[in-house]
Amino acid sequence: MSASWQFAICWRPHFRAGWADTWSVQTAFSITGSRLVFDVRRANDTSVMVHLLLLAPLRRIVKDYFMVCDSYYAAIRAAPPERIEALDMGRRALHDEGSELLMERLNTK
Repeated sequence: MSASWQFAICWRPHFRAGWADTWSVQTAFSITGSRLVFDVRRANDTSVMVHLLLLAPLRRIVKDYFMVCDSYYAAIRAAPPERIEALDMGRRALHDEGSELLMERLNTK
């Protein structure tokens, strides 16, 4: 897997725990070596936490997901709707499997 991608998600939860202020965090995802890096930071760029997860347990799911997506995009051009729907269902199943595995792995952190 390539180490050339990175993206971020901003999250602004609102709490009512005795103070009126809200806070936001930004989570940057990247790949370093064979690890998936979750870097969570506050709006002022102070680090909240960094999680490193091995990619090996996710490798099969990611590989299968990209294969199904490639087939899906090829099918959009000429395949009947039933074929496109079947591929989309397969893609969603792999997505769900990967997200469940990721949640299980993060619960141990």
